[in-house]
Order: sequence, then structure tokens, then C-alpha cells
Amino acid sequence: MSCEGNVLDYISTGKENAITGRELTQLSGLSEREIREVVSNARRQEIILNDQDGAGYYRPALPEEAANVRHYLAQEESRIQSLNESLMPARKYLDYMQGSE
Repeated sequence: MSCEGNVLDYISTGKENAITGRELTQLSGLSEREIREVVSNARRQEIILNDQDGAGYYRPALPEEAANVRHYLAQEESRIQSLNESLMPARKYLDYMQGSE
């Protein structure tokens, strides 16, 4: 079994069964960075939540946890907006530099 499959096997359904990145590193032998990469790749195919409350990763028990999915979407969309805003000075700089060429 690949490490990726092994990691995903530990991510259960329901927030009450959430598993932390630290626990996943202990169970899989991967680093926390590798865990995040595996989860990020898996999220392209399925819903894996992490409410950033310390509970850890889990798959939603739909429809019971639809509110958790909405919360996750809002959390990630806010992160995207914040990142986009933090890139504005770099965009302005490049626009300015292109105008002076």
C-alpha cells in the first residue's frame, strides 16, 4: 500500500472521528508537510475537512455535516481572498515597472 493510500485510510467520516496531522505523521511515518500534500491532492477528488479548530481532518457525514462543509468553503474562500489581497503590492509594482520600460 502506498503512503498516500495509508494516510487517507486513517481519515474517517464525521467530525467526532477527526484525526490530527500529528497523529497522521505518527501512523504513516510521513512529515506534516507530506501529510498536507497528500490531503491537498486528495481534496481534488473528495471532500476532506479541517475546521482549523485543532480537531483534525475528517470526511463529512452528509447530510448531517453540510453546515461543516459550508463553514470549510467560507474558511477557504476567505483564505483565497486574503492571499489575493496580499499579492496586490507585487502586482502594482510590476505594473509600475512595465510602465517605466
